[in-house]
Amino acid sequence: MVFVPSRAAALALCLSAAALPGCVTTSPSDVPESVLEVQAGGGDPESQYRLGLRLTAGQVMEQDYAAAAHWFAEAAEGGHLDALYMLGIARSVGRGVPVDRQAALADFEAAADRGHVRAMYQVGDAYMNGRGAAKERAWGARWLGRAARRGHRDARFDLGVLFAVGRGLPQRPDLATAWLDCAAADGHEAAARVRAKLVADGAPDNACPRTPEPEVPVTADSPTVLYVQESLKVLGFDPGPLDGLWGPTTASAARRFAAGQGLDWDGQVSPPLLDALRRASLTAGS
Repeated sequence: MVFVPSRAAALALCLSAAALPGCVTTSPSDVPESVLEVQAGGGDPESQYRLGLRLTAGQVMEQDYAAAAHWFAEAAEGGHLDALYMLGIARSVGRGVPVDRQAALADFEAAADRGHVRAMYQVGDAYMNGRGAAKERAWGARWLGRAARRGHRDARFDLGVLFAVGRGLPQRPDLATAWLDCAAADGHEAAARVRAKLVADGAPDNACPRTPEPEVPVTADSPTVLYVQESLKVLGFDPGPLDGLWGPTTASAARRFAAGQGLDWDGQVSPPLLDALRRASLTAGS
């Protein structure tokens, strides 16, 4: 059974116990179990998350996946992004809760929309493979691209493979070798081997770009623009080169698409435009 003191009782314990140095809003790894439970019961999201991690690992305290999922859910309700991600993991594999891939994907999407990189990878993987939603490979590739550009090693490997075979993305051997080089530099075991095979077969020997991409609005980043271009092309519009760059040709194609959808479009790569493209692409593919 999970020890869940009432919020009032937990706060009273902390306020009255100068001898309990753990009664703070942060929860380092050396905070005693009893103190962490008090903090978690008092509603501190970081303590709830840390308690969930301990219960998952089963090293400092007895392993209890159900209790861990409970505390991840509590922390997620309090806005804790890592807890929301861990709740998604629990739901995706049935760790302490029933398997619910749709709910897991919703957790991952909520965290990814707020910038959680590992959640971005999970969203991409889900849509690439149809876990928790229908397959949308171009949309999945968009999320893998966003994670890759933020340093996620597995996303960099996957993106390289997708560019190599042209799945969800245009076939671009030059970008494939570059992203595989990034993954290899990050320690991905298979990346160097796959990259060497591509180069031996004639792909350009491109290295991982070392200059960070300039900061742009989330909806205007390169993976998102590439998704727009890919979708427009599939729907019969000419977006120009599939290069992930927002230029006049892509904007003109998007404007024609928006007009045909009756969309009051503001000329930007916006959520309404992305939603309309996704709906149209799913309809066209059905």
